[in-house]
Amino acid sequence: QCRFCGDSIYSSIQCPSGKTGPSTGACTFDQHPGTPYFWDSSCRHGMLGCLADGIHEQCRFCGQGPYAQVPCPAYQLCSFATEPSAPYYWDPHCFVGKLGCKADGIHAQCRFCGVPPYQDV
Repeated sequence: QCRFCGDSIYSSIQCPSGKTGPSTGACTFDQHPGTPYFWDSSCRHGMLGCLADGIHEQCRFCGQGPYAQVPCPAYQLCSFATEPSAPYYWDPHCFVGKLGCKADGIHAQCRFCGVPPYQDV
C-alpha cells in the first residue's frame, strides 16, 4: 500500500508492519559508507543491517550486497530536486514505460502511486 506514514504531519498514520516513515534519527559515520542506509526504529540487536554506524542500533544498511534483502525506503533511494506532493515508493520490478516508474527522472524503480493518474499503482 502506498502512503506517507509515521513522521511529521503523517505521525498519526501508522506505517504498515516492517515499514518506516522518514528518518527520525541520524546515523553517524566517520566516513560515508558505499552501502545505502536509513534510520529504522524497528531495528533490534542482531537484525540484519542494524547498528550500521557502529553506534546506533536503529541505523540500518539496506539494498545491496549482504543487505540486499533489507529493502531501502524510497526516500533513501529516489532523488528529487524538490520533494513531490504525490506519494512514491521503490519498486524493484519497475521499468521505464510502466505507469509511475522513473518518478524522479533518474531511477526506473522510483515509482509514483496513490493519486491520479497513479491511483491504481
